[in-house]
Amino acid sequence: MEPIALLRPVVSLIVAVGIFSAVCSPVLGVDSVRPLLETWPSDRLVINYLLSVTGVVIGHWVVMVALWEPLGVGSSLPRLLGVVVGYPVALSALGAAAIGVRNRGRPTRRPMTLHTVAGLGLGVVLYVAAGLALAFVLFVVAIFTALPT
Repeated sequence: MEPIALLRPVVSLIVAVGIFSAVCSPVLGVDSVRPLLETWPSDRLVINYLLSVTGVVIGHWVVMVALWEPLGVGSSLPRLLGVVVGYPVALSALGAAAIGVRNRGRPTRRPMTLHTVAGLGLGVVLYVAAGLALAFVLFVVAIFTALPT
């Protein structure tokens, strides 16, 4: 395999993480979500934010690859939208549950407030909108590259 072929997945991952990091950055302005990102897994906000976005993007790619054939996603737009929208929604629900469980046994617990839920919801909406916009752009690029010249 040539070196350029090996770099394509890495470059596409970096581009996707950059796009989703920029689009979902308003979540950092939510007062109840920002402290969660400032403290875990390191004490640096930027590193934690980029790690979380990278984990979400890699997870979404794994879900897309794993579910593409079994669900027949390529043959149905509703199935494709279900995978594109369903993953971030399910991930935010799991994240909210994990935050609730994590804060349950702590003496200085921060309860799950409506602001935290709204912040996570904002992140999901921005992530889905960016994913759909990116999919549309890739679709248009694919159409124009497939047309005979």
